[in-house]
Amino acid sequence: MKELLLAAMMIASRLSGLPPATEVPTVHFLPQEQMCVAVDMCDQEGAKVIAHYDMERRILTLPVGWSSGDPQDMSSLVHEMVHHLQAEKW
Repeated sequence: MKELLLAAMMIASRLSGLPPATEVPTVHFLPQEQMCVAVDMCDQEGAKVIAHYDMERRILTLPVGWSSGDPQDMSSLVHEMVHHLQAEKW
């Protein structure tokens, strides 16, 4: 997983123009039904959280079943990695 996170970080760095971070984030996997509760984003009925990055704790949360072979899942990972790079910069 660390190699995948490093690759996603390099892609996020290239796309965002932000420098790579010194470390990859900690990753937690949660069942989909617990995602919005865990990240306190259950304001809307039927809301679905597909990934989340906690900038204070520097933890990336992905749903159980997340797959590096799924383009949408990889896109979510790269998107959250941009937040990780932003946390390093600010």
